[in-house]
Amino acid sequence: MQPSPRYSTLGLSFIGAFVLLSVGLQLPCFSSPAELMSTGQAAPHADSGTVRLWISALENNHPVQDLEKDELKLWVGKEEQNISSLIFEPPVPLVLGLVIDASGSIKAAWPGPELKLAPDFFQRVLRSGDKAFIVDFSTQGYVDADPTADLAQLTHGLEKVRALHPYGGTALYDAIATSSDLLKPSAGTRHLLVVVTDGIDNASRYTQLEALRVLRLAGTTVCFIGRTPGPPEYTFYTEQRHHGLDAMHNFAQATGGLLVLASPGEKAMGRALDRVAEFVRGQYALDFEAGSTISEGDKIKIKCLRQHVTIVMPERY
Repeated sequence: MQPSPRYSTLGLSFIGAFVLLSVGLQLPCFSSPAELMSTGQAAPHADSGTVRLWISALENNHPVQDLEKDELKLWVGKEEQNISSLIFEPPVPLVLGLVIDASGSIKAAWPGPELKLAPDFFQRVLRSGDKAFIVDFSTQGYVDADPTADLAQLTHGLEKVRALHPYGGTALYDAIATSSDLLKPSAGTRHLLVVVTDGIDNASRYTQLEALRVLRLAGTTVCFIGRTPGPPEYTFYTEQRHHGLDAMHNFAQATGGLLVLASPGEKAMGRALDRVAEFVRGQYALDFEAGSTISEGDKIKIKCLRQHVTIVMPERY
């Protein structure tokens, strides 16, 4: 099978730029991990003052909606911090990116059921003031729908993805880093990526650690829907598969996100999207008063005093 015409005519590296499908315009972007680090985006750094974290509280894998701040204790490093507020689903705008793996490793199962189910997912997750965008990737990345609240534009973007012929290697870490770069840090906005992939990466210029740093700079949470092998032709080496699962778990854990595995078929993908939607709409904004300067990489620990409740949070600031 030949690659989609846009892949064969646009010889741009993934990190060089995203490309608008209809007119082939380059979007401003960074050209390498090193260049991103020199663009002037400061690493997280908080003097004494209020700091916000997005966390989830789960019991039997379902969101807990009535947690009180007095039921939590929080440490940064070894220093306990004062939690000033804990608000379930505050009215804060969400920018959500749907990032879809369209590489050769998934061509036997293409088009995936997520393309059919995504419009309903957007309707359930997006609220007034929220926006979403769509990106597909293989060795290159393309923006199929710019950030918008218009469901018709998002549906049109999904149709563009459906028309593709999956081909080439998988630059997953590049896709995550570059998609997160569309989520420029802004006060009072929540950033989240939903990535549908098998987790394999065999073409990125970014390492996991470099991509994680980009996510931290943008304050981005990542939720993965991990494709599991289906028919005999849709397989990959066991070592690659395990590495892919480990990578998705690492990204989700580090950003306070979620990993849901989906076997082939519309029902399994529907359940996975339901779980992600429940997670997205079930987060708390936790504000705490930093007792001293907090720097990038400081480890965060939260203990919940309520039994059987698990806290999902970014593991480092």
